[in-house]
Amino acid sequence: MTTAVPPVTITDTPVSRVRQPANLVGMMASALGIILVLVIAAYAYGTTTGVTDDVRSFGAVLGQILAVPVNILEGLVVIGIPVAVLIELAVRRLTRQVLNAIIAFALGAGLAMAAVFLIAHLGTDAFIHKLSVPLGDAERLTIPAFVSACTGLLVSAGPRRRRTTVRWSSTVLLVAVLVLVVTAASSLPGMLTALLLGAFAGHATQYVMGVTSERAYGQDLVEALTRLGFAPSSITRVERHEREEVSRRYHCEATRIPLTSRTQAAPGSPAPTPSPAAPALDTPSATPTPYTLLVLDGDLQAISLATRLWRAIRFRGVDLGAGFSLKSIAERNALLLYAAHAAGLDSPQLLGFTLQGDSAVLVVEDIPGATPLRELDTVTDAWCDHAWEQLTTAHAAGLVHRRLSEDRLYAAGDRAILTGWDQGETAATLLSERLDLAQLLTVIALKTSPERALASAQRNLDASTLVALGPLLQAAALPASTNAEVRRHQGFMKNLREALTSTVPDVSVEPTELFRFSPKTIIMTVMSIVAVVVVITTINLAEITAALHHASPGWIALAFGFAVLPWLGAAMALIAFAPGRLPLGRSVLVQMASSFIALAAPAGIGPAGVNLRYMTRRKISLPQALATTALVQVAQITVTVIILLTMVLTSGQAGLVTLPSGTMLLAVGVILGVVAILMAIPNVRRWAWKQALPTLQQLRPRLMAALSQPTRLVFGLVGNVLHALAYVFSFYAVLYALGHPLPLVDAAVIYLVGNTVGALIPTPGGVGGVEGALIAGLSAAGIPAAIGVSATIVFRVVSYWVQIPMGWVAMRFVERAGDI
Repeated sequence: MTTAVPPVTITDTPVSRVRQPANLVGMMASALGIILVLVIAAYAYGTTTGVTDDVRSFGAVLGQILAVPVNILEGLVVIGIPVAVLIELAVRRLTRQVLNAIIAFALGAGLAMAAVFLIAHLGTDAFIHKLSVPLGDAERLTIPAFVSACTGLLVSAGPRRRRTTVRWSSTVLLVAVLVLVVTAASSLPGMLTALLLGAFAGHATQYVMGVTSERAYGQDLVEALTRLGFAPSSITRVERHEREEVSRRYHCEATRIPLTSRTQAAPGSPAPTPSPAAPALDTPSATPTPYTLLVLDGDLQAISLATRLWRAIRFRGVDLGAGFSLKSIAERNALLLYAAHAAGLDSPQLLGFTLQGDSAVLVVEDIPGATPLRELDTVTDAWCDHAWEQLTTAHAAGLVHRRLSEDRLYAAGDRAILTGWDQGETAATLLSERLDLAQLLTVIALKTSPERALASAQRNLDASTLVALGPLLQAAALPASTNAEVRRHQGFMKNLREALTSTVPDVSVEPTELFRFSPKTIIMTVMSIVAVVVVITTINLAEITAALHHASPGWIALAFGFAVLPWLGAAMALIAFAPGRLPLGRSVLVQMASSFIALAAPAGIGPAGVNLRYMTRRKISLPQALATTALVQVAQITVTVIILLTMVLTSGQAGLVTLPSGTMLLAVGVILGVVAILMAIPNVRRWAWKQALPTLQQLRPRLMAALSQPTRLVFGLVGNVLHALAYVFSFYAVLYALGHPLPLVDAAVIYLVGNTVGALIPTPGGVGGVEGALIAGLSAAGIPAAIGVSATIVFRVVSYWVQIPMGWVAMRFVERAGDI
């Protein structure tokens, strides 16, 4: 018999439609898979052809035997799968899901047909051949549209575990795919492309349109509680403050249902899992008792998985944790809650969990009088001592929490309660335990003061453990919510470290490396890859060899010598305009490193970024560093323009100053137009002004400071002149090396104008733009086209390409030295 459930007061904000992060991941994975398949088809044709031929080695005869069945199978797939899936969705009253499935079906077919059209009209004959199958004496390009359409429909219809027709239709489609490949009806790369296009269509449809939420809300929560033996009278949503939360929390008032009177679980529903330590469930409670519900939503676990995967990859001593399914994640949470209770902690006891819809519901006992630490202004010393006791007890049992924050620590009088063990671990390492201790120390310091927090730590931890915490007092060791709170207290971590060194004089507070790699490592790796790609795809060794063959080695060496002097000039300008003292030798190495960075960034942007990083590492404030960088660039541009105007006006060579090409003007115009459109948007304009204001406020004082120190001003201007004229002399020497010298003034005008105009094109290192402008300038000066091309190539080799490996070596050196 079943017990009638009285009306339940539910306070919640249910979500009817959701955009699942897993679909975004699926879109990206499908797109990368398509690219990978096409690249393999293009460059590993022997492999794909060999696999296809091996599969088809017995397919010639099989194709004749199955000629009619294959056609029937295709018809069943095209008609049977969509009809069956749509009927199931309609029966379940998932109207929007029906619409999504139809859109995904059409989109998958459209993408496949579009791919065939584009490859047929834009692909090379060799590439088309690799995606084609023989058809008599001809060939046919095949990316089966019906496979893409059905794949898109199945992906968008919902998970296999909850859709019967999706489960068996996937098997039928797989059989059809294998038969088509075996019988030479489709190439292997073409079939893989069709499947991935369909997967992309399905995920894209679900992400853009959203899917009907199947999370447990309202009555679903009531049914889950009833199965677990609770008769709820009220369920109230509790707001969470942590940004990384992927679960919901509810406060519930409920009475226990006698074991003999519980509603049986619906067919196919997983059996509830009660806690073996829970009170006897066949004894109903007379009055409602408060409980806490933790609800894990399956569609949000992709975020949790991505977060856990990123931490496991990036952080030292962190494992991946829970499995990939909602059930395995819920079971891990239950395990950690059981383990915490078994270890003797005051953590809430798990009373049971079950799956309901696309959610897992965990029932946890409520701690009377418990208040989240976030809602308290301060805590007592007794609470601090109890918090240390609880955490060390957990560590003694092999448990670590990993996410100790104000939202997961509660106070019930002087009792400290640790909740939220979902990110915890068993069989903890020493590093994990010390990270827990550093997190707790930081939270207590935020709620009291650094001195009180360290006093409580001294009372409860031995001296060696306290010493080990010094290097872990850093942002990387703290949860996101704690980091946000730390940033609101200016200089908090510095004060905490100083308090620690005062308490334990021998402690080292130099942060230890917790990351396997840093963002800087990723940036440098990406830049190195970009550099290699640019070199391989841009440089023409045949042209360079031919140009150098006719050049004078002595003049080429002289040109290279002049081309490295700008490093010294740029270092002099930076030293002169910087507010602090910068060493000349290290500054020259930093300018060398910027030559490598320039290969992966538009002209001028890479060196500016390196200088900015260099100054901030030298303890120069960010606004001052930005102002100095801007002042250096303004001074360089001003000096270059003055030199150019002086040479043009004194020599009468204005005829060499020609307009750039139409393509270059168009590119510059497009860039200026985009900037103008962005500046017309009020929010963008306010953001840009907010970002630029600190720099502008510092620019005038930096300029006044430079003007008030004539020696430094002259030193900087000499560096700017050296930077500009060294390249001019290098260009002049290259012309001499090829036996077609120009007057020095002519060479200077051609270089200065060509380099300035070419740098307006936002390509890495000005590649393409500078070369075109220099060749045009030499042609205007009467240099034969062949000589002009050779001179430009040789000049760019000695002033740009040869400096790249030198810059890479310098970059590695200053990076290890901590200068950038």
